[in-house]
Amino acid sequence: MTTPNAGDRVRLIIARLDTAQPALVPQILRKVETTSTGLVNAAAGCAREFVTSEHLDPLVGAIKRTFSTAPDSGYAAIINRRSGLMLVALWPCAPITSLSNL
Repeated sequence: MTTPNAGDRVRLIIARLDTAQPALVPQILRKVETTSTGLVNAAAGCAREFVTSEHLDPLVGAIKRTFSTAPDSGYAAIINRRSGLMLVALWPCAPITSLSNL
């Protein structure tokens, strides 16, 4: 497995979960191709589009904490239970094959 680097391409997937029926497939809202260095801004921009202002600050804080450095695993995810928004970041070294076609 390759260690992620700061300039790596990153796929950001924004989806809406049905919190009332968690077994349902998430609705993909947006797919963004960015770099590790642009990931926080891209994710925060998408969050502003889909989350109300009263819930935005805690989510942006979580985005900064979670997506500011590339994890060794090659992927990171945030699920905001209040809004049902899920943000998944995949670096090229992520061993997840089931999400590679997203």
